[in-house]
Amino acid sequence: MNIDTVAESTDRLGPAQKVSLKLPTTDQVHEAPTRELEALHDAGLPAVTGVFIDEPVADDALWPEADRLFFDAIRAKRPTMDVRPLTWCRVQTADRPAIPRDDPLDALLRQAEQDGEDTGTVTDRGGDWPPDFTSIDRQRLDEIADKTPGSTVIQHVPPGDGWHRVTWSQLSYAGGNGVVLECECDIQGVLRPEGGWHSIHAGNACAYRTIAAYLRALSLQNPSSTATPAMLGALLERALAGEWLGQPHGNEMWGSNLYLQTVSVLLDTPMPWNLARRAVRDRVISLDGAVLGRPLPERTVPDGPIMSWDSEADTDGDWVIWWSRLDGRYQVEVVRSADSRDVAELRIYDHTSDDALVSAETVAVTAGAVFGPDTGDISNWRAAAASVVDA
Repeated sequence: MNIDTVAESTDRLGPAQKVSLKLPTTDQVHEAPTRELEALHDAGLPAVTGVFIDEPVADDALWPEADRLFFDAIRAKRPTMDVRPLTWCRVQTADRPAIPRDDPLDALLRQAEQDGEDTGTVTDRGGDWPPDFTSIDRQRLDEIADKTPGSTVIQHVPPGDGWHRVTWSQLSYAGGNGVVLECECDIQGVLRPEGGWHSIHAGNACAYRTIAAYLRALSLQNPSSTATPAMLGALLERALAGEWLGQPHGNEMWGSNLYLQTVSVLLDTPMPWNLARRAVRDRVISLDGAVLGRPLPERTVPDGPIMSWDSEADTDGDWVIWWSRLDGRYQVEVVRSADSRDVAELRIYDHTSDDALVSAETVAVTAGAVFGPDTGDISNWRAAAASVVDA
């Protein structure tokens, strides 16, 4: 392990864990956020420290002011939701912005340095602006708000106290819930009167948020030369139970909030593709890209046409992604695979011949068609079906 120290401590928010890592670190065997680690080193940090508080005290009136103001801003951004912090983190900051070298903002900073400007501030809005903040121009936000009457500018100003705050929160709202990872850079936007959020996103340039996730994973690291599919299953269950293992982001809508990159850090191993594929084969997990989810249930794809010829429904709500009728004779169905969300089977039936199967071929499915089929996919499927029918 390349982590320096992990120590238990106390905090006004509750029991805390303090994690420190020397910079730069070049000897990792696991997947690491190299851009962000280099950015912290470039900004002058010899080491980085994160303080993690799981389940902070419920009464935020007892919180330190800087933490409470950030929490207030998070709630102001989501006035119709109940927000509960699952893990609260503070990451030690440098005395200048820590921006990855290939980020567009980095070019601005380097040009400002050449021009002899103070790079602690990117946009001059008057007064002292915290050097650990990437900066969003308030005038731009005001202009956006003015275009929609009733909009509200919500802009959290970090305290510049040497710490950048990151929180992993649970959101509850009418009809569902979710989880989100945010830092102090994320609360910079315009709240629409109907509840929509227009953000000029500074968080993408914030190294501290990604490093918070990395430090979290390092603190839970469990190096093992005998990693097994069962170990992946155990990590997934912890993530789905709401424990923040260190993933940069995630949403249970996708069936998981655990990424294989995080598993790499937790197990102190290179990206464990082979291990993951074994776990999928053993039906311990499912794998969509590099996202771990619960194992898919064993299912058998139905035979024959699934949709009724006279149906007006878009799909059957289960197997059929898209379907159509051609020339008043042929029924075309794109049917999900039982084993993968990335492919499906395009089937063509002749309705005038007792629905005989004319053709079947494997086709790609963009993003698993979670929100319905991609228009580009539909065009490809139509063209493929027309080619078969014309032949």
